[in-house]
Amino acid sequence: MKMDVKTEVDTTLSDLDLKTKDPIAMIAAIFSWVAAPLLIPLYGMALVFSLSIMKYASIESQLLVLGVVFCTNAVLPVMLFCLLKLLGVIKDVALNEQKERAIPYIIMILCYLASAYFLYTRQAPMWVVMFFVGGSVAAVINMVVNVWWKISAHAAAAAGLIAMLVGMHTYGSPQTDLIPWIIGSIIFAGGLCSSRVYLRRHTLGQVICGSIVGYLGVYFSISLFA
Repeated sequence: MKMDVKTEVDTTLSDLDLKTKDPIAMIAAIFSWVAAPLLIPLYGMALVFSLSIMKYASIESQLLVLGVVFCTNAVLPVMLFCLLKLLGVIKDVALNEQKERAIPYIIMILCYLASAYFLYTRQAPMWVVMFFVGGSVAAVINMVVNVWWKISAHAAAAAGLIAMLVGMHTYGSPQTDLIPWIIGSIIFAGGLCSSRVYLRRHTLGQVICGSIVGYLGVYFSISLFA
């Protein structure tokens, strides 16, 4: 009976979302969706085309890459997550249940690698390709850790974006001062991590560890192969 009560309390605590009247929780929930890991690759490529030497690529090429990255890392995974829900494999496309994350992690890893291969065939700079490879490395680590502990994928993705900007600063022939952008990305990641903790989707330790994994996965991938 105690187990049932505890489970019910935990579920109630973790259900702070758009249904609540708490305005901070509403903002945090919206932020969590806008900054979902599936959208971070698109944001990353938008920054690449805005801040690095790749800004001089043709508009057609930029739109093609952004479209492929968006479809591969957002549209396709969402479709597959919905299919998994219909099949009863997962209960929620938001993947809040720790035990339901293994297959979605595999999907995300394959999507990251597919994006990396696509960019490689388009002769993108190696540091851009490694942004996606590093994301897949971080996702593999998260998937393994998730067997025992619900590490934060949101935090890992946001930290990977920071690492990408740091890599761009070193290898990407930046066309503007990236320090304000790096600081902005850190603030962005901090706000996202705070939102995940406030919504009780993760503990402070889980978002910190997710951030470390995401940053190191991308940073070392870029540093070693760019």
